Amino acid sequence: MMEPSELPRCSKIRQGSGDVFEELSQPTVDSAAQHSVRQNALLESKVKTLSPTGGLIKRVIDILVASISLIVLFPLMMVVAALIACTSKGPILFWSWRIGYLGKAFQMPKFRTLYVNAPVKSRESLGDADTLYTPIGKFLRRSSMDELPQFWSILIGDMSLIGPRPLLMNDSTTTQRLNRPLSTLSRPGITGLAQINGRNHLASRKKVSYDVAYARLWSWRLESRIVVETVRYVLTGRGIL
Repeated sequence: MMEPSELPRCSKIRQGSGDVFEELSQPTVDSAAQHSVRQNALLESKVKTLSPTGGLIKRVIDILVASISLIVLFPLMMVVAALIACTSKGPILFWSWRIGYLGKAFQMPKFRTLYVNAPVKSRESLGDADTLYTPIGKFLRRSSMDELPQFWSILIGDMSLIGPRPLLMNDSTTTQRLNRPLSTLSRPGITGLAQINGRNHLASRKKVSYDVAYARLWSWRLESRIVVETVRYVLTGRGIL
């Protein structure tokens, strides 16, 4: 597992045609409390002038992959939808407000895995959720099939294939991420650096550290590694609660 403290420090972020130099040189594991209000405001104003991580090419790839995936996976998604409808009462899709690019809120769909009366909280906050799962809910979550509707979010530009996971508004990690402007520079992804380094078992602070590291150190090589590791995690179910 790659620890945030082991990731090389980076003094600049490459975006578009120019280099934007990062004034803050401390490791990504520093807490937001160690930044002064002025430094954070200056960095936030810089971040808002940047393009999303990966730029236009990454966006084009997202559109192509999402379009193909929605077509190819449509029969499977219809089967999943039918199973959900037959095994529990309530909507097939669960829509929730999430924190996205530059901290903006958007609605994200998932196949519903919990009963309709379940609290809307992060999985880590639910504790023992076995009684909240629908008959096929736990299988959908363990197989990550509940994430399939998010290809629609990728297609319309709310998400990317790879990036920080989109957080619920009441997630304990949300405030920490918003206090680290670089962590919101990337569109939220179906998978990301935190997902292949512990996923649900990571502390909030460490999740944000991986989000910042992804934005600072983004490269096609890192992107490829995340894809490969994600396939391995999905096949083994590691890190999924």
